[in-house]
Amino acid sequence: MPGASADSRTAAAEDKAASLDVLERLAGDRVVRVRSAVARNRRTSQDVLVSLAEDEDSEVRWSVASNPNTPPAVLVSLAGDDDHRPRAGAASNKSTPVETLTTLAGDRNSEVRRRVAGNPSTLTETLGLLAGDERADVRTAVSVAAPGRIAVALGVDVDNTGAIDLLRDEAWWTMGPDDPAVVVALAVSPNA
Repeated sequence: MPGASADSRTAAAEDKAASLDVLERLAGDRVVRVRSAVARNRRTSQDVLVSLAEDEDSEVRWSVASNPNTPPAVLVSLAGDDDHRPRAGAASNKSTPVETLTTLAGDRNSEVRRRVAGNPSTLTETLGLLAGDERADVRTAVSVAAPGRIAVALGVDVDNTGAIDLLRDEAWWTMGPDDPAVVVALAVSPNA
């Protein structure tokens, strides 16, 4: 795209129908937002994502970490980045291995921990640890994730907000469907 403006190159990189050749060429662009757009595009090849994971700019590495097609080994590597943004991207990516999410749950940056709490791949036990986080925004993220997790783990209908609300304030991640607290919550607010 010789002579094209940075805006038009960015638009080309964001195009969901962009060819792999165009994305590969744009991956070497001198403008960060163009490379970042390539890294976010779900059509970008894994080879290009692997290459962009080594980019000098953390915005590009964050975009690679946020792409669901990024190989798990690359996500593990980005989870150890010095900059918190790529770690946060890896923390929110459903393809990040659960062991890595567990490690990121102890990250020094609260945004990273909050994103781990919101990741549906995070282990229930890890959510339990994050439920006691020092930061309110992390605890809130756990609270937001809790209804779906409670429904699956404890056999409570996801629409049964009464039972879910009762269990949300308990250590639900340590319970099974026959736990007395679950039985009481379902007795007070039975599944419809």
